[in-house]
Amino acid sequence: MRFFAPFGVTTIAYEEVAYKLPLTRLIDTLNENLLLDKYGAIEGLGVIFIIKPPENQIHQESVVYSRKYKDIRVLRRLPWDFVLNNDEAAILHLMARTYLDILDELPRQRKIKDFDLPALRRDVEQLFDAKGWLVGQEA
Repeated sequence: MRFFAPFGVTTIAYEEVAYKLPLTRLIDTLNENLLLDKYGAIEGLGVIFIIKPPENQIHQESVVYSRKYKDIRVLRRLPWDFVLNNDEAAILHLMARTYLDILDELPRQRKIKDFDLPALRRDVEQLFDAKGWLVGQEA
């Protein structure tokens, strides 16, 4: 899967929650403030949030790294009940925290040569913190 911008964020979600997801804020913030190529050999980092009831197991969490296309695609579930019962601000907080968790876990899941993942993680955390997305409700 190729995203049009270096940082891609999308969802697989039911329509009863899709309307309140702050995807554009997250995508624009990452792409307007960070240059992915600054960190090395990766040209695309796509995060796909799965927001479906727990009984829906069609889409599973995964991490795919393509050396050929120089991109990473991560599918990660968000808690259905939390997203269903909270507002956009709380969901944005959850998405920001989950995005940082993904960056924390990537080195253990995939060996990616010539890419400074710790620096990217640090810069994303600083960016999200400056936006106020790391304080507030916990899932």
